[in-house]
Amino acid sequence: MQLARRLYLYFIAAVSLFALALGLTNLLDLLIETIRDAIQGTDVVTGDADAIRRQLSIYAAIAIVALPIWLLHWWLAERGLDGGDGEEERRSAVRALYLSAVLSGSLIAGIVAVIRLVQLATLWIVGADTRLWSGDTEQWIALLVVAGCIWAYHGWVRLRDLRGGPVDEEADWLPRLYVYGAAFTGVTLLTFAVGDLLALVVEIMTTDDNVIIGAGRWDGLLASGVSRALVGTAVWSAHWLYSMRLADAPDWRGEHARASALRRFYGYSVAFGAVLLTLLLVTRVGEALLTELFNATPRDAEPFARRLLDPAVRALPFVVAWIYYRRQVLEESARFAEGNRQATVRRVYVYAIALIGLGLTGYGLASLIAVAVDRVTVTGDLVSAFGRDPWRAEVASLASLTLVGASAWLWHWAHAQDWLKADPATERTATVRRVYLFAVIAGSIVAVLVSLAIVMYRVFAELLGVEGSVALVQELGEPLAVLLVAAGLLAYHAILLRADLGERGASISEPGTTLQLVISAPAGANTDAIVATIKSHLPTGYAVRSVSRLD
Repeated sequence: MQLARRLYLYFIAAVSLFALALGLTNLLDLLIETIRDAIQGTDVVTGDADAIRRQLSIYAAIAIVALPIWLLHWWLAERGLDGGDGEEERRSAVRALYLSAVLSGSLIAGIVAVIRLVQLATLWIVGADTRLWSGDTEQWIALLVVAGCIWAYHGWVRLRDLRGGPVDEEADWLPRLYVYGAAFTGVTLLTFAVGDLLALVVEIMTTDDNVIIGAGRWDGLLASGVSRALVGTAVWSAHWLYSMRLADAPDWRGEHARASALRRFYGYSVAFGAVLLTLLLVTRVGEALLTELFNATPRDAEPFARRLLDPAVRALPFVVAWIYYRRQVLEESARFAEGNRQATVRRVYVYAIALIGLGLTGYGLASLIAVAVDRVTVTGDLVSAFGRDPWRAEVASLASLTLVGASAWLWHWAHAQDWLKADPATERTATVRRVYLFAVIAGSIVAVLVSLAIVMYRVFAELLGVEGSVALVQELGEPLAVLLVAAGLLAYHAILLRADLGERGASISEPGTTLQLVISAPAGANTDAIVATIKSHLPTGYAVRSVSRLD
């Protein structure tokens, strides 16, 4: 009964609020345009007077209809806080979903508006021609004002709800999802914008053209980079600093934030994205270096300095983000007890990067072997093969990919092996590790089967004279290379999986003394943190695991 009531109230409140925001934004836009025309001495009655009246009628009608609907349903929702079910209303998941959705939508609208306005301000500061950019300035100002008011009010409501006492489950993590989502949006805007600005500096430094800020083709790039960097910094710092203050709070909010798997997921998500983009950009750096080293630069290629420095400077903000968030999650893991879900997030990050690095390594290594076999078959000399332009560029690209992928895999795989040495029983039975091993083994088996089938087909076709007289070794170069690399990966990871299963079987066959403890906790209690705290104080040789049950 109460759930149906809440779904109705908050759904209608959300829809009517959106309509109200639409009407108010356009009305404010018309008002600002009217004031501007009055200041400039423009006659607002002539010309498009009918169009202005029509817009005024439409948006005024939308606002007038939407306002009482929203006020009524929001008043009913707020009145529920004062009744006998007030505590249940404050802790409801539907209310948390409504607040989180409104905060997210108004924040996105505000970000878009501020980015556009800062772009115009930057162009004006550098003296660029803003006539082509400033057509909708009034609309962006109106959108910023309306979105800002909606965001500020609902943010105040959320903080008021938190001051009322503890919340749990969806009412706890849904608004937290908004905070980390906003922080992720901000850091994404910031890192990409800084990379674009640094790349713009490199382009200006390596060009032969006369650079005149305010009258060149770089003005739009400069304004875009500056606006996204400033807005990203503001959004990220505001939400991330709030989340850090929340994690350090001594009350229930700090306890929930510290034990939150969502917080750890956010940190590792930023680190994961930063690592992937860094790998991509560093691969381009390596390709530029090796291409220059092998003297395989195409005639129409950009200058070497630009090909080298552009991806290098673009990678810098992602490297900084990776270092910062990696250090942050490591420090929090050392300061606070790590729950089971947080440990799972940590493993997902490390094994996912290891899997990606291994995939890049396997692909690059197999391709290099295939290229080498092909060149030896054609020229009969591998060394002289590297002296020919069409092959050296391909080797440079593949070698860079292989080196970068191998570095990523070795770094993260070493961390996984360190965990295995520190806590063999837990790590060998971890689901994420098992998924990684089975994924590599499955992919390797598929690659072995496909490549072996191709090899057998080529051999039988040659023996039976099915196809023309093409060099058999050259035809078999690529499938044999895939077969060789995939077989090596299969053998190595199969040995690891066998060792894990063997140790697990040994631990099962040699049971020790088992003591069962039953811990009763209130609803919504952070049981993962309790288990982690007990586990951290156990002596060597002892283990603890949690088994959920319903009495």
